[in-house]
Amino acid sequence: MLRCKLDNCPVAKDGRCLEGRGADCPNLLPEADVSATVAEAPKSAEVRNSLPTVLEPLPGRAPLDVAEARMFTQRGPSIVVALAGMPECGKTSLLARLHQMFQAGSVAGFDFAGSHTLPYFEELNWLATIESGVQQPTMKRSSSQFDNSFLHIAVQSIDNGTRTELLLNDITGETFEKAVASQVECDKLISLARADHLVVVVDGAALAELLLRHHHIEQTRDFLQRVLQSGQCGPQTALHILISKLDKLHGQEAVAVKMETESRARFGAAFGSINFWRIAARPMDGSLPTEERIGRLFASWVGTTHRYPMPILPVVPRSAWARDFCRYGI
Repeated sequence: MLRCKLDNCPVAKDGRCLEGRGADCPNLLPEADVSATVAEAPKSAEVRNSLPTVLEPLPGRAPLDVAEARMFTQRGPSIVVALAGMPECGKTSLLARLHQMFQAGSVAGFDFAGSHTLPYFEELNWLATIESGVQQPTMKRSSSQFDNSFLHIAVQSIDNGTRTELLLNDITGETFEKAVASQVECDKLISLARADHLVVVVDGAALAELLLRHHHIEQTRDFLQRVLQSGQCGPQTALHILISKLDKLHGQEAVAVKMETESRARFGAAFGSINFWRIAARPMDGSLPTEERIGRLFASWVGTTHRYPMPILPVVPRSAWARDFCRYGI
């Protein structure tokens, strides 16, 4: 006698198939299978009842808030890097480029060792992929709701196995301009008071334009004066002035040199250290060096802090912890 998987099918009583397919119905079971099906039913129901009714969201869908970031700074040495600059100056492109470089392997002597915000890094790069369907690669713009939030990345030194936690804060261009205009707005940027590194990004394309360069230089200068006057940054902070979009500077190197010279004279003694960088995170023609310069910039973040002595840890052979598990090498 045949039985049906469907509870309301009358085939066992009068032989009529609920779906009218007769003996060819895929829901029909031989009598021998009925006992097994019945025996397994309570177990299946028990398993179903043990599952949570509400699924937990995937971790890392958004940057860490201040409380979450504080967990890293409290449990051990952590490096906080704050990036600021005018709208569309290239901060997000730099972070996305770092993500891509770690996908390809080690960066400046450091292996990727984990991230609590990995999906958000993937979102930063989405519009630069073929799968996104856009005609030209572009970059997701930062939102001011994340001004006091952090991207997390952990790295491990190839030389000695030292693990370092980095918290990267991307301050939007709109907030940057508000902070220049108002001390109240500047005081809201909590990350600055804890930042080991302050990276002020200057748009190289704007420096090449006579009508734009003076405004961008003045905004950079005024922002640095603001954070020094407020005490948010100072001798405990390493300052990096980074000229982005080097491929669009178009021969205006003299403007860059003058800006760097004046910045060193004005701010060199006020910060723990001052560094100057010129990079092209995404040169469209591939004519400019990218990875080596960004790698050196990243290594300076990992290896420098003026807040506390860098710990000297015992050397751990790389073979003891390096595993070829995925494209990040963890």
